[in-house]
Amino acid sequence: SVHFKMIPFTSQTFKYKTGDSLYLFTDGFFDQFGGPLQSKLKSKSFKELIQNNVHFDMQTQKERYTHFFQLWKGDYDQIDDVALLGIKL
Repeated sequence: SVHFKMIPFTSQTFKYKTGDSLYLFTDGFFDQFGGPLQSKLKSKSFKELIQNNVHFDMQTQKERYTHFFQLWKGDYDQIDDVALLGIKL
C-alpha cells in the first residue's frame, strides 16, 4: 500500500513477569456497531472487556470474546476486519 507519511519504526522494550498477558488487535472489534444503543463499542469498553476477562485461560477468553462480539453485533453486518491475539507470557 501507499503511505504518504512514512515514519520509521522504533524498538521498544517492556518489562514483564511470567503470567502477564499481551494483546494485539485491530480496531474492528471496538468499531463494530451493535449493542442496545446501536452504537460502536469504543476502545474504552473494549479495554474493560479485556480487563474483566484476563484472569481466564486463553481458550476461555477466546470463547468469551467471540460470544461477546456476536451478541454485540447482533443482526448488524460486520463492518471491518476483526483480529484479537492474546499471548500468555
